[in-house]
Amino acid sequence: MRVPDLLGPADLPAAELHAARLDGELFPLAEGFASIAGLDGPGLRAAAAAVGRSERLIADRRTAAWVWGVTARPPRPLEFCVDIRARTRPPRDPLVSVREVVLDEEDVVRFPGGGAVTTPLRTAVDLARTEGAEAQRAGTRGDDGGCAELLRGLGAFEAVTVAAAAALMDRRRNLSGKRAALAVLRAALGSESALSR
Repeated sequence: MRVPDLLGPADLPAAELHAARLDGELFPLAEGFASIAGLDGPGLRAAAAAVGRSERLIADRRTAAWVWGVTARPPRPLEFCVDIRARTRPPRDPLVSVREVVLDEEDVVRFPGGGAVTTPLRTAVDLARTEGAEAQRAGTRGDDGGCAELLRGLGAFEAVTVAAAAALMDRRRNLSGKRAALAVLRAALGSESALSR
């Protein structure tokens, strides 16, 4: 019998999941357990982050970077966002950080197997605005918590350029931290190479 690519507590009791892990059939992946026969990729990682959570939650920032393969391990707590128009309550879960944001449909990738994530471009903009710009304002340029490294990893995606990030931020009225975020992105991606792609 073929094991599904991703299992969670709703599929099998925790004891059976851990027994299958010990038998070498499954490996832990975020909040679920993945089959060793399956392919680890963005769809599987997004579904693993979403195990047992509302469909309205969208992986963002460091969790999205993990989904896109920029980091090897998911952050703790997992970071999600929810569209401000979704009118949902954040879950009371200490393993999860949820923030309300304004999202356009093109900011989100929804996978057929479940799970949603911000696009690499939106992920880079959110990281630059929330972490990079905060570090810059605090005067801790040398210690940004690895934000520049994440941005460089996201820069491997063709759509992630300084020009595209500027255009995305320009579509938002009253968006705070635009200049600081662009400075962080230019420093991480290199203004010339990123703008000329």
